[in-house]
Amino acid sequence: MGEGMNGQEQKPQKMAAARVVILETYRSWKLKGHLGWGTFKPFTEAYNSGEVIVPPWVRAEYPSIGAQYLGRWWRLYEQHGAAGLLPRYGNRKGQGVFDTDPELREVVLGLRTGFPREDSAEIMARLEVAFAGRKLPSRRSLQRFLASLS
Repeated sequence: MGEGMNGQEQKPQKMAAARVVILETYRSWKLKGHLGWGTFKPFTEAYNSGEVIVPPWVRAEYPSIGAQYLGRWWRLYEQHGAAGLLPRYGNRKGQGVFDTDPELREVVLGLRTGFPREDSAEIMARLEVAFAGRKLPSRRSLQRFLASLS
């Protein structure tokens, strides 16, 4: 991978590259006559048993894989190429701005309690004043958070 990149920046690219190698190995495996297209389970069983040979760094990244993962990766690869195989870190439960910033969460809860009839646009305007110069969530994120309170 690129020099000068730290491990945190490299990890998603390395994971995507390993997935590409696995998928190209799957393609090769299928072309050699191993069952029909779209049958992922026999390949994953062979991969997990070590019968399918991949470079050591790929095996280190993915010691085993499930048929559902391989199927999902295959569809993403066919639709979007290697870029579709980058991990999606942004959607992890409990990692949103309202989960990780207790001060912002408390202010929004206070505004919702103090001004129950205000909509997300009005609450966002108040947040922009209260947290001037600070990065705030999108209005849509605020709407989802407010909806989760109901």
